[in-house]
Order: sequence, then structure tokens, then C-alpha cells
Amino acid sequence: MVLDESKAWKILQNYTKDCLKIDSQSLLAVYTIGSLAGGYYLPGQSDIDVILIVKNSSQDTWGTNMRPSNALKNLNLRYFENYKIPIDFSPFPLEENELFPPYPPKRKLTSAITQLKIQGRCIYGNFPIEFVPIPTVIDILKDTKIWEQEWEEFLSHKYVEQIATVTFINLIIRYLRLFLHIKVGVIEFNKTQIIPCYLKNNPPFVDKRVLNWTQTYFVSGKYPKMRDALIKQYAMKLRKQMIAYLGILL
Repeated sequence: MVLDESKAWKILQNYTKDCLKIDSQSLLAVYTIGSLAGGYYLPGQSDIDVILIVKNSSQDTWGTNMRPSNALKNLNLRYFENYKIPIDFSPFPLEENELFPPYPPKRKLTSAITQLKIQGRCIYGNFPIEFVPIPTVIDILKDTKIWEQEWEEFLSHKYVEQIATVTFINLIIRYLRLFLHIKVGVIEFNKTQIIPCYLKNNPPFVDKRVLNWTQTYFVSGKYPKMRDALIKQYAMKLRKQMIAYLGILL
């Protein structure tokens, strides 16, 4: 059964109630971001993105954005399996002080905080998100450097052929989004809009065939399987070009 938008909202309400059972005292707010919050949810394709804002010093209860506690991890897995949520279901906690600079190193929070500020919709609580600043370009670049170093480490232990093509499709979107944010000042999270927006803004690195296949995937959930090698090749080339173009020093 396809998970429609109405059902997704009901899942969020039930999920929030279960989070409150873990600890109602330290849970300050629950926000949804991504396609459901942004109004571009695609039944059967979109996942459900959730951020829990929790009190400071509550890692024992909730864990971190990189490593949720066992209680939260088990709850997430139960919802993912029971409701057959597409792609993934990985709500994560952010402590109050993590929402403000300077951001903790190696937590890679800036993208999530930016998304929370721009499109977050509150499911529970009344945390004053309006006082949280949007991370600066410098903050974004710092986080990107950490992400790239980890990706480089990952690639050193994997052959490109072993990595799913969808990973590279998402990699392409990541670099186009970074270009738009850093060079154009456009913040876009809707993956179906990123390629059209990129092509309208004097894009530096374009392979129209691969971008067309990538766009098709984010609209329909499909791409031509026989083009896996070309998609991966473009993604790897784009990564090197964008790292240099955006001034990301590894």
C-alpha cells in the first residue's frame, strides 16, 4: 500500500506520542522537514524527515544526530518497518545549544539547521525557532569539508562499481545544491527543482544527458539502468570540479 501524505502526517502524530513516552521532560519540540514540510511530498517515493529538539545534556536519553540512543534508534526502526516508509526513517535529536554557532565539529549540522529554519513545520512543542540563525556560507563550507573527508575515506575502501547508482544520483544533487547556495545565494531543498534551477544560473559543469536522467529519477523514481557507469563517472568528475570551484580545501 502506497504511503500517501495524509497517512504520513498521522504517522508523525503517533511517532511524536511515542517520543514523549521516551522522555517528555527533555523533548522540547518535534519538527518535520523535507518533502512533507515543503509541500512536495511524493507518495511511494518520499521519506519522512524529522528533527527532535531536546534539552542540553540529554545525550544519554536521545543520543546525537550522528548516533541516536538505542531507545530512539529502535523506535525509528519500528516505524520504518511497520509503516514501510520509503527510503529511510531516521529522526534525530538536536540539543538546544547545537542550533547556535559555533557548531560542534564533525556533527555536520548546518544543512539540517538551514532546512529547519526555511521549511520546518512544528508537530509538537513551542521552541522559539525564529531566534535560531541560518548558518553562514562559511559554516556550510566547514561542514562540507568534513563531509568530503569522510566521503574520501569511504571511497578508499570501496570500488565505485560496488556503490549503488542512487548514491551517485544523490551526490550529483548535493553538489548542484551547494553551487546554488554558495555561488548564487539560492537555497533549494526540493530535489525536483534543483536541476532546473542549476541550469538557469550559468552552471559551470553540465552533462545534459546525466542531468536529464537524474531529473527523471527524482520525478518518477526511475532512471535508465544501462546508464549506471555514465552516471557514476559524471558524479565523480563533478565532485572534483565542484570541490575546486567552491574552494573546499581537503
